[in-house]
Amino acid sequence: MLENFHLTTIVKEGRDGMSLLQIPLDQDLQNTLAKMRQEQYYEFIHDEVREIDFHPGYQPEENEIFRLSDYKSPGWLAEQNSQTIPDLDPISDNDTGRGGMDPCLTL
Repeated sequence: MLENFHLTTIVKEGRDGMSLLQIPLDQDLQNTLAKMRQEQYYEFIHDEVREIDFHPGYQPEENEIFRLSDYKSPGWLAEQNSQTIPDLDPISDNDTGRGGMDPCLTL
């Protein structure tokens, strides 16, 4: 099973700023989600998958995944890993008014 499984959300701050917030999980939910992600990962790496260069507008086939060449994560994201997530501020009901949240990241 995946160890140190955490969920975060990307939050827009101001005009151009972005940050991460931790989504707190109780231990049972954390274990269940980690097991599900582990199964998805195992299926993904053991299937015959062909990497293709990213082309806007192209819909990859079931056995294809996009490859992003020379992609560099922004600093606020590149510095994070499963060991640093517990140090992030947790999301709260007050955060829904921050101006926008994007889908969750699994770390």
